[in-house]
Amino acid sequence: MSLTPENERRVWVTLRTSGIDPDGYAEEEQTLRFPGRLTENGGAYLLHYTERIEDTSDTEVHLRLRPGKVMMMRQGDYSVSLIFEVGKHYEGVYHTPFGDLDITVETLMLSDHISAKQGDVLIRYDESVSGQPAGVRTMRISYAPRGTQC
Repeated sequence: MSLTPENERRVWVTLRTSGIDPDGYAEEEQTLRFPGRLTENGGAYLLHYTERIEDTSDTEVHLRLRPGKVMMMRQGDYSVSLIFEVGKHYEGVYHTPFGDLDITVETLMLSDHISAKQGDVLIRYDESVSGQPAGVRTMRISYAPRGTQC
């Protein structure tokens, strides 16, 4: 079944992030859950949600999920567009209220199980900010119909 805006699915999005800083110290894992929308376009699943975190402004997140490739666009006070694809470097600009920073990611691992009903994407990537190593990050994005767990 092809999903269009007329038949988009309302989903729960669970975002889990963790990392290891350049000195080898593990950063605290965070788990966040948001309502979202899922559609399909041209063989890719489009996942949209708004990050609403206490004491911060909202961030709109748009993900284009294809087997082996994830495109992410975050729009808000802290905005960035990134592409994750194993073995490839991607350079972008991280826009902040305090100025812009160059960001580079190299995707080390990407595992995905995506469908029109539910999905799970695990990404491990090496990140550099303004030419300096920022660490190895892990991001897991899961989605499932509202009323279920993901």
